[in-house]
Amino acid sequence: ARRRGAAPRRWQDEEADVLASGCVTRSFEGAVTMVDTVHDAFCVVDGDCYVPASANAKDDDDWAAAPLRVGDVLSVRAAHRPQGRNKWTAYRAERVSRAPPGKARRGREKRVER
Repeated sequence: ARRRGAAPRRWQDEEADVLASGCVTRSFEGAVTMVDTVHDAFCVVDGDCYVPASANAKDDDDWAAAPLRVGDVLSVRAAHRPQGRNKWTAYRAERVSRAPPGKARRGREKRVER
């Protein structure tokens, strides 16, 4: 019952939690190597950094309206993940540039016909 009334977590909440925990963090720019286009829920940067959609720090760049594509460059702040598939989890991300249209890109995009 309490969870229904809870506001969704934003990147500011995640950043505060990460900084308060004192865990290892890193800032970098990297290319999107995989995009979840089924639910628009996440992407992977540089093959080892999980970026949830809630990490988008730019209010004027709606990833649902202009979806991320393989090859887009993101500026990422991430916390180290000692276990799991990816070594890093982003708590803040901003799109720096878009992938050139029509250019061959390495990577994967998960697609499902609706």
